[in-house]
Amino acid sequence: FKDISSQWRKSSIRQIEMYSEPARGVISDACNSNAAPSANSQTIVNTEWFSTFVGDDSMVPVRINNNQPGRGSNLDDDGRAQECETMEMKLSEWIDECRDHEEQFHASGRSGEWRPRDNIGYLKDWHLVNFLSQRNESLPSWPLYTTPSFFQRDLLNDFLRRYSDGGDYKFVYWGPSGSATTLHSDVLHSYSWSYNVVGMKKWIFHIPELQRDNDDDDGRGEHYNSKQFEVIQNTGETIFVPATWKHEVINLLETISINHNWITAANVDLSWQC
Repeated sequence: FKDISSQWRKSSIRQIEMYSEPARGVISDACNSNAAPSANSQTIVNTEWFSTFVGDDSMVPVRINNNQPGRGSNLDDDGRAQECETMEMKLSEWIDECRDHEEQFHASGRSGEWRPRDNIGYLKDWHLVNFLSQRNESLPSWPLYTTPSFFQRDLLNDFLRRYSDGGDYKFVYWGPSGSATTLHSDVLHSYSWSYNVVGMKKWIFHIPELQRDNDDDDGRGEHYNSKQFEVIQNTGETIFVPATWKHEVINLLETISINHNWITAANVDLSWQC
Protein backbone atom coordinates (compact mmCIF):
# COMPACT_ATOMS: atom_id res chain seq x y z
CA PHE A 1 0.00 0.00 0.00
CA LYS A 2 3.03 2.30 -0.17
CA ASP A 3 2.03 4.21 -3.31
CA ILE A 4 -1.65 4.60 -2.56
CA SER A 5 -0.91 5.70 1.02
CA SER A 6 1.43 8.46 -0.11
CA GLN A 7 -1.00 9.64 -2.79
CA TRP A 8 -4.25 9.61 -0.81
CA ARG A 9 -2.92 11.21 2.39
CA LYS A 10 -1.80 14.65 3.38
CA SER A 11 -1.04 16.18 6.77
CA SER A 12 -3.33 18.48 8.71
CA ILE A 13 -2.53 20.91 11.50
CA ARG A 14 -5.61 19.76 13.40
CA GLN A 15 -4.62 18.12 16.69
CA ILE A 16 -6.51 15.01 17.78
CA GLU A 17 -6.26 12.24 20.34
CA MET A 18 -4.57 9.22 18.76
CA TYR A 19 -4.35 5.59 19.83
CA SER A 20 -0.65 4.88 20.00
CA GLU A 21 -0.80 1.07 19.92
CA PRO A 22 -2.63 -1.13 17.38
CA ALA A 23 -5.20 -3.46 18.90
CA ARG A 24 -4.64 -7.19 18.99
CA GLY A 25 -5.70 -8.75 15.69
CA VAL A 26 -4.85 -5.65 13.67
CA ILE A 27 -2.19 -5.88 10.98
CA SER A 28 -0.21 -2.66 11.26
CA ASP A 29 2.22 -1.09 8.85
CA ALA A 30 3.57 1.22 11.54
CA CYS A 31 7.06 -0.21 11.08
CA ASN A 32 7.36 0.53 7.38
CA SER A 33 6.89 3.35 4.90
CA ASN A 34 3.08 2.96 4.75
CA ALA A 35 2.71 4.33 8.25
CA ALA A 36 1.01 7.65 8.85
CA PRO A 37 2.72 10.44 10.80
CA SER A 38 2.82 9.76 14.53
CA ALA A 39 2.26 11.92 17.60
CA ASN A 40 -0.90 14.05 17.37
CA SER A 41 -0.75 15.16 13.75
CA GLN A 42 -3.72 14.01 11.71
CA THR A 43 -3.55 12.75 8.15
CA ILE A 44 -6.52 13.75 6.03
CA VAL A 45 -7.77 12.88 2.58
CA ASN A 46 -5.80 14.31 -0.33
CA THR A 47 -8.87 15.33 -2.32
CA GLU A 48 -6.73 16.82 -5.07
CA TRP A 49 -5.68 13.32 -6.12
CA PHE A 50 -9.29 12.23 -6.56
CA SER A 51 -10.24 15.39 -8.44
CA THR A 52 -7.30 14.92 -10.80
CA PHE A 53 -7.37 11.18 -11.48
CA VAL A 54 -11.02 10.26 -10.87
CA GLY A 55 -12.59 13.49 -12.09
CA ASP A 56 -14.84 16.00 -10.34
CA ASP A 57 -17.76 15.13 -12.63
CA SER A 58 -17.54 11.36 -12.03
CA MET A 59 -20.66 10.00 -10.33
CA VAL A 60 -20.22 8.18 -7.01
CA PRO A 61 -22.68 6.04 -4.96
CA VAL A 62 -23.44 7.70 -1.62
CA ARG A 63 -25.47 5.68 0.87
CA ILE A 64 -27.77 7.37 3.37
CA ASN A 65 -28.19 5.25 6.49
CA ASN A 66 -30.96 6.23 8.87
CA ASN A 67 -30.24 3.50 11.40
CA GLN A 68 -27.88 3.84 14.33
CA PRO A 69 -25.43 0.97 14.96
CA GLY A 70 -26.87 -1.53 17.41
CA ARG A 71 -30.48 -1.33 16.26
CA GLY A 72 -30.15 -4.14 13.76
CA SER A 73 -33.26 -2.98 11.91
CA ASN A 74 -31.60 -3.10 8.49
CA LEU A 75 -30.76 -6.83 8.56
CA ASP A 76 -32.46 -9.46 6.44
CA ASP A 77 -33.74 -12.76 7.85
CA ASP A 78 -30.24 -14.26 7.68
CA GLY A 79 -28.64 -11.36 9.52
CA ARG A 80 -27.01 -9.80 6.46
CA ALA A 81 -27.16 -6.08 5.71
CA GLN A 82 -29.91 -4.86 3.43
CA GLU A 83 -29.31 -2.01 1.03
CA CYS A 84 -29.89 1.47 2.39
CA GLU A 85 -30.95 4.46 0.34
CA THR A 86 -28.42 5.28 -2.38
CA MET A 87 -28.01 8.53 -4.26
CA GLU A 88 -25.63 9.33 -7.09
CA MET A 89 -23.72 12.58 -6.87
CA LYS A 90 -20.72 14.15 -8.53
CA LEU A 91 -17.40 13.53 -6.84
CA SER A 92 -16.90 17.28 -6.42
CA GLU A 93 -20.22 17.49 -4.56
CA TRP A 94 -19.20 14.63 -2.29
CA ILE A 95 -15.84 16.29 -1.53
CA ASP A 96 -17.62 19.54 -0.65
CA GLU A 97 -20.12 17.68 1.54
CA CYS A 98 -17.34 15.93 3.47
CA ARG A 99 -15.39 19.18 3.89
CA ASP A 100 -18.43 21.05 5.20
CA HIS A 101 -19.32 18.21 7.54
CA GLU A 102 -15.81 17.97 9.01
CA GLU A 103 -15.54 21.73 9.53
CA GLN A 104 -18.89 21.86 11.34
CA PHE A 105 -18.15 18.75 13.36
CA HIS A 106 -14.78 19.92 14.67
CA ALA A 107 -15.89 23.54 15.10
CA SER A 108 -18.76 22.36 17.31
CA GLY A 109 -16.34 20.77 19.75
CA ARG A 110 -17.99 17.37 19.36
CA SER A 111 -14.93 15.64 17.89
CA GLY A 112 -14.20 14.00 21.23
CA GLU A 113 -17.65 12.38 21.39
CA TRP A 114 -17.00 9.95 18.54
CA ARG A 115 -20.43 8.45 18.19
CA PRO A 116 -22.49 7.51 15.13
CA ARG A 117 -25.09 9.92 13.85
CA ASP A 118 -28.13 9.53 11.61
CA ASN A 119 -28.61 10.82 8.07
CA ILE A 120 -24.93 11.07 7.16
CA GLY A 121 -23.84 10.18 3.66
CA TYR A 122 -21.26 7.42 3.22
CA LEU A 123 -19.57 6.68 -0.10
CA LYS A 124 -19.39 2.90 0.02
CA ASP A 125 -19.19 -0.14 -2.26
CA TRP A 126 -17.35 2.11 -4.71
CA HIS A 127 -15.69 0.04 -7.48
CA LEU A 128 -12.91 2.58 -7.85
CA VAL A 129 -10.17 0.19 -8.97
CA ASN A 130 -12.42 -1.22 -11.67
CA PHE A 131 -13.26 2.32 -12.80
CA LEU A 132 -9.62 3.44 -12.87
CA SER A 133 -8.45 0.33 -14.70
CA GLN A 134 -9.88 1.90 -17.86
CA ARG A 135 -7.60 4.91 -17.53
CA ASN A 136 -4.49 3.57 -15.79
CA GLU A 137 -2.15 5.20 -18.30
CA SER A 138 -2.93 8.59 -16.75
CA LEU A 139 -2.22 7.46 -13.18
CA PRO A 140 1.09 8.14 -11.42
CA SER A 141 1.36 4.42 -10.56
CA TRP A 142 -0.55 1.26 -11.46
CA PRO A 143 -1.79 -0.92 -9.93
CA LEU A 144 -2.88 1.31 -7.06
CA TYR A 145 -2.01 -1.40 -4.53
CA THR A 146 -1.19 -5.09 -4.24
CA THR A 147 -3.39 -7.40 -2.19
CA PRO A 148 -1.47 -8.53 0.93
CA SER A 149 -0.09 -12.06 0.70
CA PHE A 150 -2.36 -13.18 3.57
CA PHE A 151 -5.42 -12.52 1.41
CA GLN A 152 -4.30 -13.41 -2.11
CA ARG A 153 -5.93 -16.87 -2.42
CA ASP A 154 -9.23 -15.52 -3.71
CA LEU A 155 -11.70 -17.78 -5.51
CA LEU A 156 -14.39 -15.11 -5.66
CA ASN A 157 -12.63 -12.24 -7.39
CA ASP A 158 -10.51 -14.53 -9.57
CA PHE A 159 -13.71 -16.19 -10.83
CA LEU A 160 -15.39 -12.85 -11.52
CA ARG A 161 -12.30 -11.51 -13.28
CA ARG A 162 -12.30 -14.49 -15.68
CA TYR A 163 -16.00 -15.11 -16.25
CA SER A 164 -17.93 -11.88 -15.60
CA ASP A 165 -18.14 -8.57 -17.43
CA GLY A 166 -15.93 -6.74 -14.96
CA GLY A 167 -17.70 -7.32 -11.66
CA ASP A 168 -15.74 -7.66 -8.44
CA TYR A 169 -15.93 -7.44 -4.66
CA LYS A 170 -13.15 -4.87 -4.35
CA PHE A 171 -14.38 -1.61 -2.89
CA VAL A 172 -13.33 1.79 -1.60
CA TYR A 173 -15.22 3.26 1.37
CA TRP A 174 -15.09 7.00 2.14
CA GLY A 175 -17.02 8.33 5.08
CA PRO A 176 -16.97 11.47 7.26
CA SER A 177 -16.76 11.50 11.04
CA GLY A 178 -19.74 9.73 12.57
CA SER A 179 -20.75 7.78 9.47
CA ALA A 180 -21.26 4.10 10.11
CA THR A 181 -22.14 0.66 8.82
CA THR A 182 -24.73 -0.90 11.09
CA LEU A 183 -24.78 -4.46 12.39
CA HIS A 184 -24.36 -7.03 9.60
CA SER A 185 -22.42 -10.04 8.41
CA ASP A 186 -20.69 -9.95 5.06
CA VAL A 187 -22.18 -10.91 1.71
CA LEU A 188 -22.00 -14.58 0.60
CA HIS A 189 -20.58 -15.54 4.02
CA SER A 190 -17.27 -14.36 2.64
CA TYR A 191 -14.16 -13.30 4.48
CA SER A 192 -13.30 -9.63 4.25
CA TRP A 193 -10.35 -7.37 4.94
CA SER A 194 -10.18 -3.61 5.30
CA TYR A 195 -7.11 -1.36 5.08
CA ASN A 196 -7.35 2.19 6.45
CA VAL A 197 -5.56 4.46 3.99
CA VAL A 198 -6.66 7.54 5.94
CA GLY A 199 -8.61 7.94 9.16
CA MET A 200 -9.75 5.95 12.17
CA LYS A 201 -12.54 3.41 12.71
CA LYS A 202 -14.10 1.61 15.64
CA TRP A 203 -15.12 -1.98 14.95
CA ILE A 204 -17.56 -3.86 17.20
CA PHE A 205 -17.43 -7.63 16.66
CA HIS A 206 -20.06 -10.09 17.90
CA ILE A 207 -18.79 -13.65 18.39
CA PRO A 208 -21.24 -15.95 16.57
CA GLU A 209 -20.92 -19.02 18.81
CA LEU A 210 -22.53 -17.16 21.69
CA GLN A 211 -25.43 -15.60 19.82
CA ARG A 212 -29.03 -16.54 20.51
CA ASP A 213 -31.54 -17.37 17.79
CA ASN A 214 -34.35 -15.22 19.17
CA ASP A 215 -34.65 -11.44 19.39
CA ASP A 216 -34.92 -9.31 22.48
CA ASP A 217 -38.17 -7.63 23.34
CA ASP A 218 -36.71 -4.25 22.43
CA GLY A 219 -36.01 -5.41 18.87
CA ARG A 220 -32.25 -5.01 19.10
CA GLY A 221 -31.76 -8.71 18.45
CA GLU A 222 -29.56 -11.61 19.43
CA HIS A 223 -26.27 -9.71 19.35
CA TYR A 224 -27.00 -7.91 22.62
CA ASN A 225 -26.79 -11.27 24.42
CA SER A 226 -23.54 -12.30 22.78
CA LYS A 227 -19.94 -11.70 23.72
CA GLN A 228 -18.49 -8.79 21.83
CA PHE A 229 -15.28 -6.82 21.63
CA GLU A 230 -14.15 -3.54 20.12
CA VAL A 231 -11.10 -2.70 18.02
CA ILE A 232 -9.78 0.74 17.11
CA GLN A 233 -8.28 0.75 13.61
CA ASN A 234 -5.87 3.60 12.91
CA THR A 235 -4.40 4.85 9.65
CA GLY A 236 -2.14 2.23 8.07
CA GLU A 237 -3.75 -0.77 9.81
CA THR A 238 -5.64 -3.72 8.31
CA ILE A 239 -8.57 -5.62 9.83
CA PHE A 240 -9.54 -9.21 8.95
CA VAL A 241 -13.22 -10.15 9.37
CA PRO A 242 -14.02 -13.89 9.70
CA ALA A 243 -16.92 -15.32 7.71
CA THR A 244 -20.35 -15.00 9.39
CA TRP A 245 -19.08 -12.69 12.14
CA LYS A 246 -21.55 -9.86 12.65
CA HIS A 247 -19.95 -6.48 13.11
CA GLU A 248 -20.59 -2.74 13.25
CA VAL A 249 -18.18 -0.05 12.07
CA ILE A 250 -18.08 3.65 13.01
CA ASN A 251 -15.79 6.19 11.37
CA LEU A 252 -14.28 8.19 14.22
CA LEU A 253 -12.61 10.53 11.74
CA GLU A 254 -13.07 11.09 8.03
CA THR A 255 -11.84 7.78 6.68
CA ILE A 256 -10.97 6.16 3.36
CA SER A 257 -10.44 2.41 3.31
CA ILE A 258 -9.86 -0.36 0.80
CA ASN A 259 -12.13 -3.36 1.35
CA HIS A 260 -12.22 -6.78 -0.30
CA ASN A 261 -14.62 -9.67 0.16
CA TRP A 262 -13.07 -12.98 -0.77
CA ILE A 263 -13.65 -16.73 -0.65
CA THR A 264 -11.16 -19.57 -0.23
CA ALA A 265 -11.39 -23.34 0.16
CA ALA A 266 -11.71 -22.72 3.90
CA ASN A 267 -15.09 -20.95 3.66
CA VAL A 268 -16.48 -21.97 0.26
CA ASP A 269 -18.88 -24.38 2.00
CA LEU A 270 -20.39 -21.46 3.93
CA SER A 271 -20.77 -19.48 0.72
CA TRP A 272 -22.47 -22.45 -0.97
CA GLN A 273 -24.94 -22.74 1.91
CA CYS A 274 -25.56 -19.00 1.75
